[in-house]
Amino acid sequence: TFPEIAALRTTYPNIFYPLYQLQLHIIAHSLGEDWWTQHKASLLEELNRKKEVEAKMLQKEKKEKEKALETVSDDMIRRKMGIKYYLMPWNIEKERKRLAKIAAIEQDLEHQFAEIK
Repeated sequence: TFPEIAALRTTYPNIFYPLYQLQLHIIAHSLGEDWWTQHKASLLEELNRKKEVEAKMLQKEKKEKEKALETVSDDMIRRKMGIKYYLMPWNIEKERKRLAKIAAIEQDLEHQFAEIK
């Protein structure tokens, strides 16, 4: 695993020197240092783009969940819980989260159904 390799490197710093020299030799004699530098930069850009897209998707999902939580009103909770709303107020937040989860699932199903049409 990586932590074991890192520990090995700190314990024996020269152990990877032959591999490093082999890597430099391959880089210099295969496609050239310029090509490898450009290739590394393009891979890094692609990785950063993927991270940005993933971050945007997570942010969008978070906003949708927050919106679903906002749509759950006290009146809905009161109707769903009935007399328990007054007798067990510690369950109100739990019920709010459950109703929000249901609303998010329904919203997701609506999106999927809209995409199918």
